[in-house]
Amino acid sequence: MSGEPVAIAMEVEATTPPASEPSVPTPPPVEPVVEEDEEPVTDLVELLESAEDLEAAEQIPVLSSILLETEGRYGPKATSVKERAVYAVTRAYCAAGKHVEVVNLLTGDVCSGFFENVTKAKCAKVVRAVLDIVCAVAPTELEMQADMCRSIIDWTTTTSKRTFLRQRVEAKLASADHKSEVDISGMLSGRQGVKYAGTDIEAMSAIAAAASRRSLKEFQEVTTKFKHELQDDLLIKHHLNTLYEQLLESNLGKGQLIVYEESEKDMAMEKGLQVIANMDQVVTSLFVRSRALRTMMA
Repeated sequence: MSGEPVAIAMEVEATTPPASEPSVPTPPPVEPVVEEDEEPVTDLVELLESAEDLEAAEQIPVLSSILLETEGRYGPKATSVKERAVYAVTRAYCAAGKHVEVVNLLTGDVCSGFFENVTKAKCAKVVRAVLDIVCAVAPTELEMQADMCRSIIDWTTTTSKRTFLRQRVEAKLASADHKSEVDISGMLSGRQGVKYAGTDIEAMSAIAAAASRRSLKEFQEVTTKFKHELQDDLLIKHHLNTLYEQLLESNLGKGQLIVYEESEKDMAMEKGLQVIANMDQVVTSLFVRSRALRTMMA
């Protein structure tokens, strides 16, 4: 064996570097949650509150400035403040005796931005509430109320998205017209009315009497009694249905509607009354027999 060193060949496996873990994407920075309505409305609230200490005539320009503000704020808070401003300026006009200006308020530039940025239901609610304010402040000015409603109805026909509003105002117009006069004479003297005689005129007169007394119960009784005269003619029936709706709304507005629930028959009461009746018969029978015995013994 030679003394030369022997080279030993060793097979070394290549070491595979460990697989790197999948990289996790860095999430985007979380943006702060912004409330839907963070519009500053402090200035509007301050204007609204400051108007309370002013005279009616001085309130009007201050309150109108809330509705005419140039920043176009119509978030929930701003809308609420502006709605209150509409009611407040309405009361200011009424207090100043300028009821006609309420129509210009609703149909003019002051409220146009507000109505264009709220829902149809909100628009109808606000207009109806304004009419209620006017009617409450000037309850005897019936002609003024009716004229105001007619003007607003004309306005709704020239603007979009106002069908529901027009229906609400028309119901208010009908109520105002009915309070001022129940117009039955138009039906009696009209083309359909002149041909009737006898029971037909009697039926219409009865309806007129019920309407003048604002009695829904009497109105229904008349339509039932004169069903042929009042229900067979479609034109008369249509007018009577309209009149009934006016009576109903008028009574609701004055708190005069009395509703009676149909009561169920009390069986315990019925049986109790029957027992009393039977006892009465027994006592009566005993009394008769007792008197007969006394006669026999006498």
